[in-house]
Amino acid sequence: MFNGHKISKLLEERHLKKKSLIEYMQTYPSGLDAIIKDGNPRADTLEKIADFFRLPIDYFFDRNIEISDLSPLITGNGNKIQHGDGNIMIETQAKEIEHLQQLLADFQVYYTNLRGFHWNIKGHDFFVLHSQFEKMYDDTAEKVDEIAERILMLGGSPENKFSSYLKVAKVKEISGVTCGGEAVDHILETYSYLIGEERKVIELANEAGDDATADLMTGYLKEQEKMVWMLVAFSTRSCEK
Repeated sequence: MFNGHKISKLLEERHLKKKSLIEYMQTYPSGLDAIIKDGNPRADTLEKIADFFRLPIDYFFDRNIEISDLSPLITGNGNKIQHGDGNIMIETQAKEIEHLQQLLADFQVYYTNLRGFHWNIKGHDFFVLHSQFEKMYDDTAEKVDEIAERILMLGGSPENKFSSYLKVAKVKEISGVTCGGEAVDHILETYSYLIGEERKVIELANEAGDDATADLMTGYLKEQEKMVWMLVAFSTRSCEK
């Protein structure tokens, strides 16, 4: 069943004012208090609450509920609710979290590979690539944090054990690379894979009405496609006329 106390918990955890939620819902303080205390919000009210916190509607229900308990009976696409047969569509949201968990594992392994390239690179490209790899692993560390936080906002729990990452990551650990050209080739291969996975997440996010995740992944794509272009240009060694 609907758990209104989760609203209070979110407001406290995110340091949000109840007044902001009341204004977003276009209701009165007593109306929000009644929802928190007694539950059973209207379908359109439930949609506004979920959209305010950028969370799936399913987050506000105890997991052992029967959706048929809801009144009125509703269906939904992401957080867009319509009257219907009593089924809230959360399958797409679950797939979205699953794909983000996969990306989290892949980015973590990619991060450690970049650290290795940064440490071990040798040769005439050292000064250029040593510095560039440092920028790239700093950027990747930020993305790891963003992906983990997005999983939390969607109601999931991000994995933090590296042993678990290695079991599922499609990006494989690489060590002992000292040649700049070889390192760049590995990075380009990784980007090719990550770009494909991020496009899958965008598709799922669009189906779920999750604009925040779609925008996050779109930003990654823009950066990575530019980086691919630059790395390909860098790795073109021929200067023959």
